[in-house]
Amino acid sequence: MALYAYNNSGGSKTWAGQVVPDATYYLIEPTEQQTWAKDNDVVSDVGLGNCIISTSNDSSGHQTVYLGLNLLQDIKQIFPVTSDDGRQLAAVNRIPAGYSLYITGKSDGISAGTYRTGDSMKFSSSDATQDLRQLKHYYVIGVRAIYSGCSLDNYFEAKLLAPASSGFTNSTGDYDKVEIIPSSGLHLFKPVSAGTGAWTGTLTDKIGSSNVLKATPVPVAGNTGWFDYDPTSNALTANMDQEGGYNLYDFDANLHQFAAYTWASPTTGHESSLDIEGLVGKLIYNSWIIRLDFKKDGGSLSSEEARLNFILGSQGNV
Repeated sequence: MALYAYNNSGGSKTWAGQVVPDATYYLIEPTEQQTWAKDNDVVSDVGLGNCIISTSNDSSGHQTVYLGLNLLQDIKQIFPVTSDDGRQLAAVNRIPAGYSLYITGKSDGISAGTYRTGDSMKFSSSDATQDLRQLKHYYVIGVRAIYSGCSLDNYFEAKLLAPASSGFTNSTGDYDKVEIIPSSGLHLFKPVSAGTGAWTGTLTDKIGSSNVLKATPVPVAGNTGWFDYDPTSNALTANMDQEGGYNLYDFDANLHQFAAYTWASPTTGHESSLDIEGLVGKLIYNSWIIRLDFKKDGGSLSSEEARLNFILGSQGNV
């Protein structure tokens, strides 16, 4: 099967040692497909929409992010993995090389820049909402839930949020605000010529002692954003031609709904598995938040409690 990589990043990219100009197709020869499938930058950029895997050299063969990642995963498994003594092994790589399995029931402390000092994944009537945040980018593989005193009417909701970009002040600078919907009060930050804007800010400012940017990159389809973001270097830069992959907003942006009405077990101590074997992990930026809500359908929480253990892929957590 012919396989192409389309550069949708807005600039030249290097994947698997091959330079691919912007808005061009690269034919991945059969002898190169394993190399491309195992390249961390390829997997990351496919997940971000910067690299589109295609079965033709036009848009008719474009695969969605989900199908593109699955196609790369299938290619990895075409050839058997062997041990040092030549025995065949069955292996599914759900996270890129360099990431390790990390199981946690507690968030990092973002402002303090310390590991495991943020929200605990403990839920009750007095702590029904918790935020999962990590100091470094990470992959979500799955989650396990433990219940106490619950009924079938209890449930979880989980959504991915990009918090409003902070660090900007209303004084002469390099940015303007543009209302995205008339009379909505919702704005994006637009870079303008130096000193001609009504807002000032620094794209390198971090939250507290962490490496988390105050300006939160939000992906934009079709490279029509005003900013570029490199997750590897954590570098955010203005794109004056509006050909970037991201925007910055002054409001919390909903990115994805991970769970909705995920019903609980009425059995105290029961652990439910909310992960799917073989599913490729999703890269989450450290500036984003997974917000979890514990609720009761048709009523209010009373004595119910729940705990969550997240299965993550992390590059560092000590």
